[in-house]
Amino acid sequence: EGSGGGGGGGVHAAFHHKAHKQLRIALQPFLGELRGKLFHGVDPDVYKATRQGKKDRNRRAMRERALDREFVDNSRMRAERMSRLAALEAGHRAASSAPPLSICDGDGDAEEDEEEAARRDGCAARLPLVPDGCAAAESDDRAAAGDAATPSASGGGHGGEPEPHPPPPLGLLNRPRQCYACKRRYRELHAFYASLCPECADLNWTKRRQTADLRGRVCVVTGARVKIGYRIALKLLRCGATVVATTRFPADATSRFEREADHETWRDRLAVCAMDLRDLPGLERLCERFVETLPRLDVIVNNACQTVRRPPAYYAHLLAKEAEAEAGGMSRTTRFLGNERGGGAAYGLLARVADGDGNGDGDDAVSVFPRDVGGWRDGDADVMRGAGWMAPSAAASQLSVLPGDALDASTAAKHFPAGALDVNGQQVDLRMKHSWTMKLGEVETPELLEVLAVNAAAPFVLNGKLRALMARTAAMGRRDVDSDQERAAADGDGGECGGEPADARAFIVNVSAMEGKFYRHKTANHPHTNMAKAALNMMTATAAADYAADRIYMNSVDTGWINDENPLETAARIARDHAFQTPIDEEDAAARCLAPVIEGCVPGSGTPPFGKFFKDYRESEW
Repeated sequence: EGSGGGGGGGVHAAFHHKAHKQLRIALQPFLGELRGKLFHGVDPDVYKATRQGKKDRNRRAMRERALDREFVDNSRMRAERMSRLAALEAGHRAASSAPPLSICDGDGDAEEDEEEAARRDGCAARLPLVPDGCAAAESDDRAAAGDAATPSASGGGHGGEPEPHPPPPLGLLNRPRQCYACKRRYRELHAFYASLCPECADLNWTKRRQTADLRGRVCVVTGARVKIGYRIALKLLRCGATVVATTRFPADATSRFEREADHETWRDRLAVCAMDLRDLPGLERLCERFVETLPRLDVIVNNACQTVRRPPAYYAHLLAKEAEAEAGGMSRTTRFLGNERGGGAAYGLLARVADGDGNGDGDDAVSVFPRDVGGWRDGDADVMRGAGWMAPSAAASQLSVLPGDALDASTAAKHFPAGALDVNGQQVDLRMKHSWTMKLGEVETPELLEVLAVNAAAPFVLNGKLRALMARTAAMGRRDVDSDQERAAADGDGGECGGEPADARAFIVNVSAMEGKFYRHKTANHPHTNMAKAALNMMTATAAADYAADRIYMNSVDTGWINDENPLETAARIARDHAFQTPIDEEDAAARCLAPVIEGCVPGSGTPPFGKFFKDYRESEW
């Protein structure tokens, strides 16, 4: 014990005496093993230097990640989304802090109102929202759009104007990222897309702004009220086409279209059609109406889908507007097909499902007054009926189809708080579990049938019943341009493309998803959605060659990743913890869906592809 003299490192001097040689020899294996464990077997100074170097590298990596995150957030799409989200959250906070409309008298009532205000403040602070939605890069197109314009069929401008140059890159990232599309790693950051390499970003930017001269063409777009379908309809309208837009909520759809700055330039080419695609007999009757009324049909975009099923309470905030068809000049600005007053019952959704009376086939089985479809109080029904006409498809949103559809007031307020809208103007859904996270045994049979009806059966009906009209359209070519000379100029030299006139063709786009692909790894979740999209893809693979004989070119298209389908609480946590945003937006998705149409209208492009599955503008396996 003790340091002693003559010893080193605090070892007693007696340890080094010759009498203890055998002890020292015996301890050699132990000391050798100990040295191997201490400082990883290296000199302590070397070990300290190595450890310090690792700390410095980690600090530098953390600094670079922070700088890159800030740099990435400056890209246009991410910046616009975050700015819009901040404004939305501020609006919710302002609404929650507004004083109550009623004035209470008495201390007890005042205390209750204070408690209620505190509860509302807490709810607003906790409301989970995510930064998604469409960025405004198409604003240049809106400003330049107009009926007199002749969009370039191969580039991205309007009216012969040169396409703006792609935005210059923001600079180089400190650390490479993986491209969403091609999976290669890159460091050069595009000004608009933060998740695409320079090559893929330039391609997506060009396609995003690509247009064609579609004047004289008639297009049907299903599910055109919000998000991808809405952007598809706008893109077609700005290319000069006439668009029949189907939706369950025509009044809300109309108000959205009317808010567009260039609405006056294409309002006469937009027809909003109220239709619930779950009602297949009604859809067949609507197809008959199309055949009778439409002079031609050049494009069908089967965009409508049901991925996450929402109960009636989710749509309740839309009903007041839908009950006021005569208000706000809606009927002046937008034509409605198939839902005239007194004649819209044929397009209802099995309206007796809730009470089991009738089979939904034929006009006699349909009753569309709010009192009959459930989910409203009796007084509300009288108010809505007195306010005016409502599309049967909107009223049918209040049908109680599943056991969990009939929510009491407190549960409805908890899951679908009044006035809480997301960046797309859609009701916030605060349920912790829904269709996207359900497994096979958890999906109710009515929901399975709804998903198959909307995602697969409805496109089957539309494509089948409207084939003859599309075949006649392809045979006649486009006749509604201003003059034969202008038509010939639009067609190019001789007006021929691969042996047929450039405008003698029609297109069907079945909007699909990666969930419908067989090669891709699957989780156990949402099997009904996967089944429906796989069925849609099979229809394309089976029927496309037959339709091509009539010059109707059918393809399936993946929209790309535009929103996180997880329950909102989960999606918000992922966005917050990982600074996550989806790599593209609804305008990019619309451009993907319309690429086969726009590129198929380019003079000299040859026979358009058909029977293909397209992802990121490239053919992909099934």
